[in-house]
Amino acid sequence: MNMIRIGILSFLFVFSPVALVAQEDSTATQAWENAWGTDLTFAHTSFDNWSKGGRNTLSLNWYNDMRFTYEHEKSKWRNTAFYVLDYTRVDRQEIQKTDDRLELESIYSFTIKPPVDPYAALTMKTQLLPGYNYVDGENTAQNSAFFDPGYVTQSLGFTHAIEEILVTRAGYSVKETFAPKYAKEQMDDSTDTYKIESGLEFVADYSQNFSDNVEVKSKFELFSDLKALNTVDVFWKNYLAVRFRKNITLQFQFTLWYDRDIDTKRQIKESTTVGLHYAIF
Repeated sequence: MNMIRIGILSFLFVFSPVALVAQEDSTATQAWENAWGTDLTFAHTSFDNWSKGGRNTLSLNWYNDMRFTYEHEKSKWRNTAFYVLDYTRVDRQEIQKTDDRLELESIYSFTIKPPVDPYAALTMKTQLLPGYNYVDGENTAQNSAFFDPGYVTQSLGFTHAIEEILVTRAGYSVKETFAPKYAKEQMDDSTDTYKIESGLEFVADYSQNFSDNVEVKSKFELFSDLKALNTVDVFWKNYLAVRFRKNITLQFQFTLWYDRDIDTKRQIKESTTVGLHYAIF
């Protein structure tokens, strides 16, 4: 039943903005501010009789960031959808999936007197494709799948926005962790497939364009169940893109993730690639 509920919520989250736009008249539709940018970037290094050593590498990254904001009188509805997929090949080894993240977020807030507004938020995080464990470049076993692990967070609190460039929020939060098969071994009790935690959240979302050539995005998230310092979940992702001409982009990504339910150590991923950019709208 939980998986059915997640599927319904995800469907509504993705398609509700589109349906509303289609139903609104032309005057009301102007309240929507939509943006969808996608990057397809790659990096390649090749060696042939190179005395200083090195390994041939090829990586491919597909980055998507969608933002739909609807403002009406004293209310604001912010929706974001983020997806990144990354593959890497080293020498003649098997192609490995090194990143696969799907993040959906919907925030509804009411405008009251400054400096903060009350909000309700729903977020979902998971992956789309199966993940595998690699040893010496060889696929040994599957270790993750869609919604395994998966995270759903519901929260209530107060939010503050600075010209839509920096949006922060803090409040009470309930976090659900799903691990039906592969990820359950990382849970406190390896027989559990579901975990629910309540606590406090803090989120800061920064997005800004400098002229038409430089785009910077950064999102920092904290969740604490108020039990101990080492149980504070931290997620920080950063994106920097420098555009040459119109569709050529140099991209830098840096992600830091710490969730003791999945791994007792912090995880870091950094990449610098060049490729194609396209603004769908």
